[in-house]
This record gives sequence, C-alpha cells and structure tokens, in this order.
Amino acid sequence: MNESGPVVLPAPLLFDRTVAEPNLASYTGVSLPIFSGPNVWTGYNNVFRDRDGVLRRLVPRASETEVSFPLAIAQAHTPDAGAGFEAGESARIRYTAAPFSYRMISFADAMTGQYDSEAIAGKIVLVGAVAPILQDLQVTPTSRVRMPGVEVNANIVSQMLSG
Repeated sequence: MNESGPVVLPAPLLFDRTVAEPNLASYTGVSLPIFSGPNVWTGYNNVFRDRDGVLRRLVPRASETEVSFPLAIAQAHTPDAGAGFEAGESARIRYTAAPFSYRMISFADAMTGQYDSEAIAGKIVLVGAVAPILQDLQVTPTSRVRMPGVEVNANIVSQMLSG
C-alpha cells in the first residue's frame, strides 16, 4: 500500500455502550485498521443522520486528532483542507453530484486491470460498494434515489477541497 501514494482507510469511532443514544460526546476512541505505514491514513466513517433518516450533516473532527474519513482523504491530498473545522462542530453536506453520477470501475475490472489507467492518473480514487444488497445507500436531501456511501464521501471530499 505504501507504494501507491496516500491510502486512507475507514475506522469507526467506538462509543460507550452504556449510553442509550450514542453521540459524539460519548465516543471512546477509534478502531484502527490492521494496515499501517507512512502512507496509510485513517478517518472515522460514522455518519450522523437527522431524526428523519436523511444524511444532511457531517462532523469533520471528533477531536483534534480524530478526523472523519472524507476529511482524512482531503488532507492526504491537501494538508490544510478542513483547517477551519473545530472539534465536534457539524457542517452541512453540499451535495453537488447526483447519485450514480461519478465514474465507476467495477471490482472485477479493477482486479483484472481492465480500465483506462490514464483516466484515474493523478486523481483521488475512492473504493466502495454500490450494490443495494450491501446496504450502504443513504437518503440525501437532494434526490429521491438513495446515494451509495462512497458517493456521499466523494461529495464531501469535493466540498472539503473546494472550501
């Protein structure tokens, strides 16, 4: 992984299980992935939906050291991305792309090298699931079609890099 340039891995925040409704104030740490190295970054991938189940906001920083997965991706690309976010502060997600509008390469094509490598050269590449059976489809305020979690993250990364 270290030869590929920066790699950012999701790592969930762990919450105090004695709290009835876990919130940011009750997190106890981050579950670290098994991979590590100088080019491996981590960011928590927890989402905090509104009461109606719609994903409108994110918390870019849980603390000074714990950052969200999309912020970690943005910082791996541009180190000062998200500098204005305070720990625990939430921010509205600006959805600028519709569900299923990002270019996708299937897992099978990626594993067999059957894609145009020039199309992703120098780009931020997010790897994620889009199949409905994997249940990572989010309700957003901008579409009646559920958006894959990887595309929610792509929208947030774009927002973090554009300011």
